[in-house]
Amino acid sequence: MVALLAEGANGDSSLLQHLAAFTLADWTLAVVAALIAAVLLELAAMIKKAVTSRLPFLILRCTVVMMPFKEWRFFYHEVWEPDLHDILTSKGDEPSPGENIRRYLQALIFALGLVAGGAIRTRLQRRPKSRSRRVNSLAQLSAVAATAGTVTVSLVWSTKNEVLLGFILVGYGLVSLWVFARALMITRERWAKKSR
Repeated sequence: MVALLAEGANGDSSLLQHLAAFTLADWTLAVVAALIAAVLLELAAMIKKAVTSRLPFLILRCTVVMMPFKEWRFFYHEVWEPDLHDILTSKGDEPSPGENIRRYLQALIFALGLVAGGAIRTRLQRRPKSRSRRVNSLAQLSAVAATAGTVTVSLVWSTKNEVLLGFILVGYGLVSLWVFARALMITRERWAKKSR
C-alpha cells in the first residue's frame, strides 16, 4: 500500500487513482489497524495519567519505614495525604497546563522531602521534649575511649603521610581529653549525690 502511494507521487497518475486501486481487504486492514492504534494510544494515555497522578501518593507511602505504623497511619491519613491532595488540586477555574505541571512538581517535591527525612522531623516535633542524649556512665565512657583507641591505632598503622598522622594523633588527644573531662564530671555528680 505504501509502495503504491510512493510510486503514485513520483508518476503521472493522481493519488485518488491509486487509493481507488486498493481492494476492500486492504482498506479493512487499514481501518482495523487505525482503530487498534487509537485504542492503544488511549489506553497508554489512561495508564500514564493514572500512574503520574498517583505517583506522589505512592512515594509518600514510603515514609512507613521511618516511624511506627500507628504514628505513620495518623500522619499519613490526617496530615500528609490531605496536604498532598491540596497541592495537586486547583482552586477555581480550569488551570493551564503549565500550572498543572507546577503543581505536580510541587507534589513530588513535597513527597520526596518527607521520604528524605521530613517524616522523622515531623514525628520528633510532635513528641514531648525528652532529655538530651549524654554519656552518663563510666562504662559508656570506657567504650568511647576503647573505640577511639582502636580506630587511632588502625589509622596510625595504615597511614604513611606525616601530616595526616599528626591530625589523627591530635584527634585522638582531643577525644581522650573529652573522655577524661566527662569522667571527672560524672564522678563529681556521683560524689555530690552521695554527700547529700
